[in-house]
Amino acid sequence: EAVGLYLRRLTPGGALVFIHSDPGNAYRQLLTVLAAQAAVGVTRARALEGIAVLRDPRPETAYRYLLVVSPAPLPLEAVDGLDVEPAELLWGPGDPPERAAQLLDRAQLGATAVDDLAPVHDERPYFFQNTTGWFATARAQPGRLWALAGAALLVVLLVVERRGDPRGFERPAAIAAGLGAGFIGVELALIQRFTLAAGGTLYATSLVLFGLLAWCAVGALLLSGRWRRWSRGAAGACLTAAVVVAGAAWLTRDLAWLEAIGSDAARVAVICALLAPIGLALGCPFPVLLAHEGAPADRIASLWAINGAAAVAGGTLAVLALRVAGATDALRLAAALYLLTALLARRVGTPGDGAG
Repeated sequence: EAVGLYLRRLTPGGALVFIHSDPGNAYRQLLTVLAAQAAVGVTRARALEGIAVLRDPRPETAYRYLLVVSPAPLPLEAVDGLDVEPAELLWGPGDPPERAAQLLDRAQLGATAVDDLAPVHDERPYFFQNTTGWFATARAQPGRLWALAGAALLVVLLVVERRGDPRGFERPAAIAAGLGAGFIGVELALIQRFTLAAGGTLYATSLVLFGLLAWCAVGALLLSGRWRRWSRGAAGACLTAAVVVAGAAWLTRDLAWLEAIGSDAARVAVICALLAPIGLALGCPFPVLLAHEGAPADRIASLWAINGAAAVAGGTLAVLALRVAGATDALRLAAALYLLTALLARRVGTPGDGAG
């Protein structure tokens, strides 16, 4: 998206220049440029007519790869002017097609199957993450795995601690865990998607956290009472949340229209409005669960603890999903988790529970 914006802003005859020290990053930058051109209907062959790639073989320099990109074909004399010692011209307009095939062959860089060199988009903007797949990404950050294991163990211990509960605790505990993991997944995915529109990570974090929690409070206060009157209110609230989160995944796939709004205040207002239906829906399931399954009072504390521990585990999974698949798929995963929780909640509560 940024590359496309840069190219649109160039004056006639202008060029965009990227410098990279690592061949993998240079290759990924080239593919990202080609993807940006393809998004506006420019074929790969046509795009390569406006691209030159140079390499400086000297080991003492950190600036080893240079990409020159122009939306118009580069004049051959301009390309010849770039081909000076000690730089090596790896690709320039006029080169034979087989040389372009070599340039775009990741094997030429020594890349392996776990190297993620795919084009980078706003919904998964981790340019310098060079691992692909869940396992490889998780293994590259072992601290997150320890956090996931610790949170999961805590949930298990909390369930075991109430194994003698005469009403049965496993199903409400599973629902509380699903709600905690699903909520944090939605939260982190929305923070990532609204980062540009909000003006940066700090602003997006503050805005999404405050806005989402505020709307959740409104939903819990004004809407959860309706669900509590129904014996399967928890299931209905979870199903509603799943549908709304799935809708959010579809709505936030492309936020260029939002990021193009010139006024900061207007963008913030729109983000708050977009958060409203999500927060209203997410604010209902857990209060309904507590109303139906919170007696005696000590069960409430246990359900809260499980919900919080599961949020830590869910946060770890959400970060992996954001890095491996992107924000849209992370929201879809959260929606699926809410749907699964709705299926579990069908048998929670009895007629008349929480009617007061």
